[in-house]
Amino acid sequence: IILNKTTIEIFKTIFNLEDKKIVDIDKTDDVFFYFSKISPIDIRNKAPFFMGTRMGRPEKSERKSMKGVHTLFPLSDKVGNTRLVEKAIEFGKLLSSPLYL
Repeated sequence: IILNKTTIEIFKTIFNLEDKKIVDIDKTDDVFFYFSKISPIDIRNKAPFFMGTRMGRPEKSERKSMKGVHTLFPLSDKVGNTRLVEKAIEFGKLLSSPLYL
């Protein structure tokens, strides 16, 4: 590795090479903590937290069919794609015969 004078001065400043300060490596949690201890410059993590999401491509998505009914009151497919009980009553597709014990 070949370093020019400017790069050497930058490394001397960042890592405080003239001071000969000794930091116990076992007591440090991570690299950023270690370098901020030996350097006069506050060195921090660029992105300490990441928040990710999944992005879809709607133009490439395939048509998805609805799964089977997972309700206590199964409705037919003729009610619509939402399978709401209220819509079944509106369309007159819902018949009930209550059983009283």
